[in-house]
Amino acid sequence: MSNLILLVLLQFSLFGIKGEPMVNTKVYVNDAASNELIAFSKVGFSGAFEFSNLDQGNYILSMELDPNTTWYKDRKKHQKYDTDLRIAYNRDKNIYGWKSETGNLIVEFNELSKIAEALMPKFSEFGASEDCNEDNNQSDQDKKEKEDKSLFEKAANKTEENDKPVRIEILHFTVTDQFGTIGGEIQSVSQKDYHKTFVGNDEKKYEDAGTVIVIERKE
Repeated sequence: MSNLILLVLLQFSLFGIKGEPMVNTKVYVNDAASNELIAFSKVGFSGAFEFSNLDQGNYILSMELDPNTTWYKDRKKHQKYDTDLRIAYNRDKNIYGWKSETGNLIVEFNELSKIAEALMPKFSEFGASEDCNEDNNQSDQDKKEKEDKSLFEKAANKTEENDKPVRIEILHFTVTDQFGTIGGEIQSVSQKDYHKTFVGNDEKKYEDAGTVIVIERKE
């Protein structure tokens, strides 16, 4: 009975949204300048992670999904709640969102102590160089969209047996003083809850209000 109560509490722990904790997701904190690994955590059954006692400085937070993790599955598709916001960030709620064919993932940063308010969400492969050679047959924008799509599919979908999981940078942040803390929860949620978090409703559109940062749109 106690285990059942715990499961219910975990499912509703993320700002009232019922979801599936992304168990076994690996979360990393690296120094932004040197890429040196500072801290590492593996998400448990609660979907939570936390890094404390961080020194003053600039950091990258990245994650690596377990390809065997169970995603929240909608019983049916709701066209009403469909959105082209593939990667987005709600600045008011400090929630990072990632929409894929596999499911809808959100990272809520609910522990921010001595962290600068200007969190910088992003979506790129960890350690990948941002400089690349120009392709005469492709525009820079087309090339970027192709690379992003390929990376997105590799990170969100199950990998082949010999493939290595893809590690994704999702946030750059700054610790303003000694003993900084950053933590949160990673869960897969319904189409409706993803829409509610990043699009809003008929009365309030987060993107129009500047509340949501759009990092990537679905084609």
